[in-house]
Amino acid sequence: MSALSLFDPIRLTSRSFPPFGEVSWPRTSTTTLAELFGEIDEYFELGATLRPGDVVLDVGANVGAFAIGASRRCGGDLTVCCVEPAPLPFAALQRNARQNAWLSLSKPRLFNVALTSGPDAGTVRDLYYFDRMPCDSTFDLPQKQAEFRQYFAFHARRLRACIARRVGGRTGRFVANLAERIMRDIPTAPFRRWLFERAIGQKKVPCRMETLAGVVAMADVSRIDFLKVDVEGLERQVLAGIDPATWQRVRQAAVETQDKGDCVEDVLRLLTEGGLTHTSVTRAQLGRERGLDNVIVMARR
Repeated sequence: MSALSLFDPIRLTSRSFPPFGEVSWPRTSTTTLAELFGEIDEYFELGATLRPGDVVLDVGANVGAFAIGASRRCGGDLTVCCVEPAPLPFAALQRNARQNAWLSLSKPRLFNVALTSGPDAGTVRDLYYFDRMPCDSTFDLPQKQAEFRQYFAFHARRLRACIARRVGGRTGRFVANLAERIMRDIPTAPFRRWLFERAIGQKKVPCRMETLAGVVAMADVSRIDFLKVDVEGLERQVLAGIDPATWQRVRQAAVETQDKGDCVEDVLRLLTEGGLTHTSVTRAQLGRERGLDNVIVMARR
């Protein structure tokens, strides 16, 4: 069953977004098109290269913003394979594959699965999905909740500073401190968390699991000139699901991960073991704006 049969198309909206053409995305999403397309330039500023005729594997494709931008860079002369597990972004991706001028040129191959390592391949897992933030689905709910806490704490501090600056004096400090505490505690205080989960529309949907090697076989591509991985905390499992023969097909990669624990070290190790020995790590611009620890790991042969 396709995503569009599960989700009424009225939940998608479209608009012209020059120079990328007509783009569909979830009507309920708090993520703007400017944010989605703003990430595209960041990859190329960090050294990603594409040439006409290249093959792109976009893991965590969302509505297809990167695929659209990549296709435009190559005049539509690109083979694009998009992997997106979340149902509503995948529905928008399907529509963009048909209607967006740049993406349709690349004749994209779409896969409504989530990628993982070998043991989970072929199984079905619950994907946590947020109606108000459909671009932030995850299998790791505790990690996503930790991100929410970090996000709210960051913006609570900004709100406090703004109120203190605008109001001033003892009253300003009192109001600023109160506002910071309320906003910071939204995802953690039990009743507020209950309200918060319903406000963002938290729910579960079943999702089929596959390895990256399995998707490459289904896509029937002989090489991967650019591999992009943005999978909300599952990047190590995705990379671990690449067998040696598939690694040999990968020319360059960009992996988003978090700068905490062993995440960056593990991603670097998996990439170098796969033969991508030229690496760099840069803090993601959007992550900085949201107060998160996201980094982009670039790698090439």
